[in-house]
This record gives sequence, C-alpha cells and structure tokens, in this order.
Amino acid sequence: MSDYVYATGITQTAADARYSPLAGSVGGPSRIAVVTVQFDKTNSTLANVTGLTFTVEPGTYKLAALMNVNSQAGGTKYAIGGSATATAVWARSVIFGDPAAPQIQTGKATALGASVGAETFAFGVDTNVTINGTITVSVAGTLTVQFAQQTTDVTASSVLAGSTFELLRIS
Repeated sequence: MSDYVYATGITQTAADARYSPLAGSVGGPSRIAVVTVQFDKTNSTLANVTGLTFTVEPGTYKLAALMNVNSQAGGTKYAIGGSATATAVWARSVIFGDPAAPQIQTGKATALGASVGAETFAFGVDTNVTINGTITVSVAGTLTVQFAQQTTDVTASSVLAGSTFELLRIS
C-alpha cells in the first residue's frame, strides 16, 4: 500500500482515511481525513477513530475536528492522541446538544491523550463536536482523534460517517 505525502511533514497511508486537499497555506496544503464508516464504542476507554489519523514529522500543526456523534446513556468523551511526542498541546472543544433542548459544553486539554471534552446529555441525542487547537510535535509519530463513552453502556455511542479531522502544518 502506498503512502501519500502532502504538506511537509504530513503523511497519510491509503488505508488510513479518505482525504481531499485544500490549497494555499503556510507549509503546504492542509489535509482532511473523513470517517467513511460509523465508529461505535460501548466502553469508556479512549480509542482512535478509524480514518482520523495522520502521520506527522516534527513541527507545529493547527488542527480542527468536526464530528457528528450519536450519544447514548453512557455519554461521550474526546481526545487528540497519537504516538507523536508533543512539547506543546492546546486544544479546546465545544459540544452542541440536541437543538430541541439546546445544551453546550466546553473543554480543553494541554496533553496528548487527555480528554478535551465530555458530555452527558440525554441518551439518543445527536451532538455536534468541534475540537480546535495547535500541537507542537518534537518526535515524529501519529496524531489522531480519540473517542469513548463517558461511562460504559451496552448501547453504542457513535462517531458518524462524514465526521472530519483537518491538519495543517504552520511551522
């Protein structure tokens, strides 16, 4: 399987995700990975969302994740993780609940793998989750979006197809 190298320092293997380019940015184009198959979780252990992973080299990256999520009784939580070594992490999340009963929750993280946000809205609610921030990578590896239930529940909470992760190298 071949690798695609887009912006300086960002590699995405053909098996990692579906992608589309955006042109005209410092350090090269940003990359967008897209979830093509619903990602389900029935436990509270954060796991990499299939399709939302990039291989990166040392540098500073701007990130933006936009996820459509179906939350069940266990609630949901999110993180930016990966195998890269990061010397600076800044990520903020905003989670919007069901428009019929509007709820908004926010969170932040300053370390890879740390929960950047969580919600415990009523079960069966479709939520919109955004995570934005910057990460300075000192040792090459991967950056990925992670997802789990807040509390383990037998009914799966899901990141829905069409959710995205965008990464742009800014230095």
